[in-house]
Amino acid sequence: FNCAMGASLAPAFFMGGPMVLRAAMYTGGVVGGLSLVAMSSRSDQFLSWGQPLALGLGVVFVTSIGRLFIPAHFFVASSIMDKVVVYGGMAVFSGLILYDTQKITYKAKHMR
Repeated sequence: FNCAMGASLAPAFFMGGPMVLRAAMYTGGVVGGLSLVAMSSRSDQFLSWGQPLALGLGVVFVTSIGRLFIPAHFFVASSIMDKVVVYGGMAVFSGLILYDTQKITYKAKHMR
């Protein structure tokens, strides 16, 4: 699996190296920042977000599948669905980073 992923990503690094490197640095910064927030907050602040995040993930998934079946002339509906997928996906996955990081740190503290 790792070899296949490397083989499929290698051309992207060769064609757009600086852009891919910048995107990787920004992504690492955002994930690292969210993880630091989760680790430095109260020990159970984000642990109650599991079910709402699962519901949000379902909405983003259904919306992304639903875009395949919306005809092109429904521009307004398609535009709204695009925004739900992009911005909703960013919000949901940012919340999942917070939730998962805090879940890991909570289990590390209380499973001794």
